[in-house]
Amino acid sequence: RIREVFVVAQVALALVLLAAAGLMVRSMSRLAAVQPGFDPRGALSMELPLSRARYRTYDDVAAFSRALLAALQGIPGVKVAGIGSGVPLLGMDGCAVAYAEGQAVEANAEPPCVGNALVSEGFLEALGVQVRGRGMSWGDVDGLNGSVVVSRELAERFWPGEDPIGRGIRPNGHSPPYYRVVGVIEGLRAVGLERAPVEVVLYPIKPIPGAQLWQPLYTPSLVIRTNGVDPMSIVPQVRQVVAGLDRQVPLTGIRTMESIVRDSVAWSRFIMLLLGVAAGMAILLSAVGLYGVISYLVTQRRSEIGVRMALGARASQVSGQVIRESLQLALTGVAIGLAAAFVVNRLLSVFLFETAPYDPLTLGVTSVSLIGVAALASALPARRAALVAPIEVLRDG
Repeated sequence: RIREVFVVAQVALALVLLAAAGLMVRSMSRLAAVQPGFDPRGALSMELPLSRARYRTYDDVAAFSRALLAALQGIPGVKVAGIGSGVPLLGMDGCAVAYAEGQAVEANAEPPCVGNALVSEGFLEALGVQVRGRGMSWGDVDGLNGSVVVSRELAERFWPGEDPIGRGIRPNGHSPPYYRVVGVIEGLRAVGLERAPVEVVLYPIKPIPGAQLWQPLYTPSLVIRTNGVDPMSIVPQVRQVVAGLDRQVPLTGIRTMESIVRDSVAWSRFIMLLLGVAAGMAILLSAVGLYGVISYLVTQRRSEIGVRMALGARASQVSGQVIRESLQLALTGVAIGLAAAFVVNRLLSVFLFETAPYDPLTLGVTSVSLIGVAALASALPARRAALVAPIEVLRDG
């Protein structure tokens, strides 16, 4: 009985782990199909830590950015480059209140915080973001146009059912004049693939001429889109160009945008692999346990089986009984495992993407799979039971 209890527990544990792994697989498959809102192919990202002593204002950073981006165009294989306060999936999640022109502001009201970033000309093009209207230009950066690019999600809240192009918007408590919307982006996953596209306003990299620099711009992100060459192959030339402008500016965090997309789901992938390995080991242990218990029972009941066969029992009846006993143990374990899975999967739900923790397909496939494993594990003991020779058993007895 103790052996049977252990086998039931192993089957239950295997079901819990296998169901959890199955949910993570379904979650990862759906997460992998999510479009980040930009084209990561052929794009390179890096950070440029700037000296606080030398770069104190937006004007300083804008001048450095303009000179750097112009110099980068001389590198073979560079299609377009841009600089911003952060890149999607890593740091484009600044937060500030935004007001639409003509919007009534109630006293003591707390408007929702809107994601924001500062970008140069070429930044959205380097990321491969689709823009309705146009992206940022150096005219915007120089403060001549006072333009911004907004996400569709923000536009739908401020101007539902209307064209946002040309509409006014201002950040925080800044008074008019308003920035004018010149472009709209859609589906940008600024925070993570598992997070829905958020409301974002992209301001020019020099939003307020002469003002003190915003903290994220002390480490701006440089994004370069290449034209048919490996993005990592141009890093040495980029390093030379940056050093030619300012030797005190290092290149850090160098990686392709494709690797950033992969890394954004690395934790979910690790949990999936961990659960998969644990589930595989649990299934193996439960199969070995079932095989051992059923083999032991067949050995212990060899005399009984021989007598039954001597009295006319067919081999198929004997083997069928052995398999039924194995399946009874497995079904008991599956029932207990399903109850436990409802509890465990609820805790796992924080890691799931568009996947219900009680997904019936996953639980059903998991249960059937374990029952199949139990049937296979009992096949050899059942065959041995069917091959018992009644004459030998009676003679030995």
